[in-house]
Amino acid sequence: MACETWCVSEREAPTVDQAARDIETMEVRGAAKIARHAASALGRLASEGADADELREAGQRLIATRPTAVSLQNGVRYVLAGLDDGPEVVEARSQRFVHDALRARERVARNGARLLEGVDVAMTHCHSQAAATSLIARHDREPFEAVIVLETRPWRQGLITAEQLADAGLPVEFMVDAAMGRALERAEVAIVGVDTIAANGDVVNKIGTSLVSLAAEEADVPFYVAGESFKVDPGSATGHDVEIEERDPAEVLEDPIAGVEVVNPVFDVTPADRIAQLALEAGRFAPEEALDVFERSWGGLDGA
Repeated sequence: MACETWCVSEREAPTVDQAARDIETMEVRGAAKIARHAASALGRLASEGADADELREAGQRLIATRPTAVSLQNGVRYVLAGLDDGPEVVEARSQRFVHDALRARERVARNGARLLEGVDVAMTHCHSQAAATSLIARHDREPFEAVIVLETRPWRQGLITAEQLADAGLPVEFMVDAAMGRALERAEVAIVGVDTIAANGDVVNKIGTSLVSLAAEEADVPFYVAGESFKVDPGSATGHDVEIEERDPAEVLEDPIAGVEVVNPVFDVTPADRIAQLALEAGRFAPEEALDVFERSWGGLDGA
């Protein structure tokens, strides 16, 4: 299984080339994790005396690895906002971003757990540290009867979530994606992570998330999203303005079939009106409030 968010030390600052390879190959994945990974790489480069042009070029190289992940863009923007003040400031901003992002994750978990109070059976999709730690924090205070985890094709990231939750002592049930309707006959809530939040509160997340939200709406089950506010993209008015990454068709179908085109979008868009609440580091909010939280928490990044 590829290395996930908890098996790369936050203290190990990679080179820019290594960080780019890690992100491109999904050796390091998860919207918040790749942002921290990229920020650490820029901090290391700055500590080695790189000039402003070298740091800008490195930032663009890192951003290009995952075009949908605004967390990555925002992390790079935050770090490089110190360029005019010299590499020492860039290095310090790198360390500050990683520190503040990890603190934000802890706060998201606490706020996400509050959304799950009184729930016996919850459901989640893909792998998100924000969603997983929310589930764990709630279970530590009030045990679940079951947490249903969807497989999440084609990378089967649900297996990572299932293993993490089981290791933390949660009772896990693992189902294929197509069983989400049946799962929602029992689940009382669905909670997922997020890659990008548009200015209007739409959410861009792993492919299948929109279907989960639709199935939850049909089942009259609250659909919650957990994540740090630096995943907000103020430049995207709606989720449909976010570039959706497509990956290698071989991830879906290893042996090509003549006349069959395989399309492999990584993400989809869940409209804000299907989201009951967002669990952010500053609290629990309606989706349309996320932009304001981002601006208050991260200063718009450029001048943070």
